[in-house]
Amino acid sequence: MRALLAFIALAAAGLLTRALLMPPDYGRAPRLAAVVDGGKMEEFLQTAAEKEAVLRWVADGAPETGWPEVSAVLARRCVSCHYTDAEAFEILPLDAYGPAARAAEVAPILREKITGGTMGEYLESPKAQQALLAWIDGGAREATWPEAQEILSEHCVHCHNAEGVEGIPRLDVYRPAARLATMPEPAPRPFLIPTVVLVTASLGLSLYGRLRRSPGMATESSRTL
Repeated sequence: MRALLAFIALAAAGLLTRALLMPPDYGRAPRLAAVVDGGKMEEFLQTAAEKEAVLRWVADGAPETGWPEVSAVLARRCVSCHYTDAEAFEILPLDAYGPAARAAEVAPILREKITGGTMGEYLESPKAQQALLAWIDGGAREATWPEAQEILSEHCVHCHNAEGVEGIPRLDVYRPAARLATMPEPAPRPFLIPTVVLVTASLGLSLYGRLRRSPGMATESSRTL
């Protein structure tokens, strides 16, 4: 009985530790995983093994040790367009480890839309793209909003306003734009179940120890002997 309770306590402690150390769940797939698994880049990965290699690398946290295998896949299928300093518009670079690893993380929605997403093509000049990305990467502060607002007003607000296209967010005022330019709140982590199991097992061990030390249990043990 005591060994069983100890095993349950250790298993619950392991689950709780894993929950504490696991990366936060933002409710969205990392950009690279989203585009190759049902997204617009999936068609360019010609085999299931290529897709699995990229998704596994992203799921593992984009380790540099796994980059050579993934780099070979991306070099064959993606980097003819997705290369650093592509001139068409700010596009997701996949020709070097650093930017590819960043694409394997969840980023603010506005950054994802600009870097090769549906909004990238509307930001015609690299200067405007870089300035808006700098505002996002700087924390989307209200103090630096006027410059970002000017860029958004010129390129995006004709649709993204209170009376614009239905169902799309506003970018003509600070707070809605800042929400898209910052990380969302992570989903709650699964702490409750392992915590309850750990506490229950600990109480069980404590109770079992007290019973073992009680006079009645000691007498019964001596009779058995």
